Amino acid sequence: MSAETPVRSVTAPGAAYSIVFPGTWSVIPLEADEMLKTTIGRLVRAQVGVADRLARTRRMMIEELLATAQRARDAGAHTMHLSLEILPGIPFPAALIASDSPWPKEGSPAAPDAFPQALAAAFPGIPVVENRSGPHSRMVEAGLGRVGDTETPSLSAEYRLPYPDGGGVLTLTISAPMARDPELYATLFDAMVDSLTWKI
Repeated sequence: MSAETPVRSVTAPGAAYSIVFPGTWSVIPLEADEMLKTTIGRLVRAQVGVADRLARTRRMMIEELLATAQRARDAGAHTMHLSLEILPGIPFPAALIASDSPWPKEGSPAAPDAFPQALAAAFPGIPVVENRSGPHSRMVEAGLGRVGDTETPSLSAEYRLPYPDGGGVLTLTISAPMARDPELYATLFDAMVDSLTWKI
């Protein structure tokens, strides 16, 4: 991320946290079908344009984004953030999906200073790291994905952050289907998670 990359803090409606996103991202609430369809339709029209010759492209993008959002909601997510561009005119395809879950019984912490041990017990084998907002578990995987008929490097990352009151775990799942430099993308995603500020 260069010094010229614009950043802004985003708080999803009803969320207990805000995150600083590099570039331009859109927040897509997942609660109501109509709001979901309206938000995605408006987003696609803004990105693709409204010319008649682009109708098929718009329809395909809307269907793909709706399917992604609905899968995320079915898996328990409450918010999806979609990246539009990293700099003006430079696309940056990535998505961040946020969901909440209770602590597994064997990992439930007694106090905030027990969060690292609780994370290690609840999610064995996943490294626990410290950042500005506290301890979290971090798993990053690089692989290959498909964009149309083209196979490209991809990256997925999952971060689990305890809520400050110990009442549950926030899971942030970030995916980038065209991560040509996985190490750089992982550093960027780590910085995004490190920017998280709790509102509670």
